[in-house]
Order: sequence, then structure tokens, then C-alpha cells
Amino acid sequence: MQHSEISEHPRSRATRDEDKRERSNAILDAAEQLLKTAPDRVSIMADVAAAAGVAKGTVYLYFPSKEALLLALHDRHCESFFEAMLTRLRELTPLTMTDMNTIVRERITAHPAYLPCASVCFGYDRTMPVAPMQAHMLRIVNWLDATAHGFHAHLPNLSHAEAIVLLRRSYALMLGLWQLLKPEIQARIVSQFTGSCSEAAKFCQTEYVGEVEAAIVNLWAPYFALQTVKPAA
Repeated sequence: MQHSEISEHPRSRATRDEDKRERSNAILDAAEQLLKTAPDRVSIMADVAAAAGVAKGTVYLYFPSKEALLLALHDRHCESFFEAMLTRLRELTPLTMTDMNTIVRERITAHPAYLPCASVCFGYDRTMPVAPMQAHMLRIVNWLDATAHGFHAHLPNLSHAEAIVLLRRSYALMLGLWQLLKPEIQARIVSQFTGSCSEAAKFCQTEYVGEVEAAIVNLWAPYFALQTVKPAA
């Protein structure tokens, strides 16, 4: 459950593992809601605590810093994407570019918090705690490995190593284009263009989601063109 309003009564302390997981998810839900509605507040732990309905000290029990909190939220976003991708790859129906772009759009590019959270986390690269960052990177490696294996049943001409490279490059495209084309950057920069800079303004106003999908199609199309073998039952 997400919290769009500040709770007035902090919750009691969780003791069971199930309660702790619920409390942790409630804190992450609150951080995600703030990231979508008031991004300047998401780094203020007291505001996250109020939105989650817990004491500030409780947030620190689960997440020792704002960096650790946002990394945990980013980790949850990544898990959602990879689980959706793996679920589709386990199906016997041949994978299509439309399938891939739909998952990317729903879980990453059109998700209101994924890219802002990822951008903030990368901005914390010098202050992020090492241990949770290492744990996150290990999970990413495992998800990449599993996803690359899953592609083989649908794209038999795509090797495991090539699949990992394509996944990495696809993600780099998403992040790079978002930094260039995100609406708030366009609004701030394009408003300053006048006269001879009008062509530059048009360049900056490219629609983000469509641009990403076109780039991903160009990257993966050669392998889908060789998709002649249906997945075995």
C-alpha cells in the first residue's frame, strides 16, 4: 500500500519477520510516493518517516541512510523489471520486439519513479555505502545471467554473452536518453532558445519513450530477424 498523505499516528515497532518486511515495504512505498509527488523531500528521512507512518528512528533501523533507502527502492524497481522479463521468457510463445518494448515501457521508461530514482542513486556513487551497493550489483549480475539464459529459447542465434551485452547497452540507452530528453530538462533549456537556436530546441524536444523504443528496436532487430526456431515445448 502506498501512502500519498502524511500519517498522523506512527506505527508500533515490528517484531515478526513478516511484520518487518511489511514495514520495510511501507517505508519504500512512502519514499516512492514522495519521489513522484515531492522529489525534493525524498532525501529528508523525517518526511519519509511521516509519509510511512513511522518514527524517524524506525526508518534508520531499516535503512541507515538516505542513500541506502533510495538504493533499496531502485533495487525493488530492478527486480520488478527482471521478474517481468523472466516471466515472459518462460512462456512458449515466441518473444517479439513488441513484448520487450511493452515490458520496458511499463517497468522502466514510463514508470513515474524508476528513472528519477536511478538517477539519484547514480548521483550518490561517492557516498553510497559499499556493502549494499555490492549486494545490489550482485543481484543485477544474477538477474542479467538468468535473463540472458532465458533469451536463448527465443533467440537461438543470440549467445549468452551477446545477450548480456545487449541488455547492458539497452539500459545505457534508457538512462542516457532520459538525461537528455526528460521533460524538466527540456522545459528549462528549451525556454532559453531564441532565433538561430530554434533547431536545437526541436532536437531537445524529442519524445523520450518513443525514442528509447526506436533505439532498442535498432539494437535488437538483427537477432529477431534470425528468429526462425520456435521455443521447444
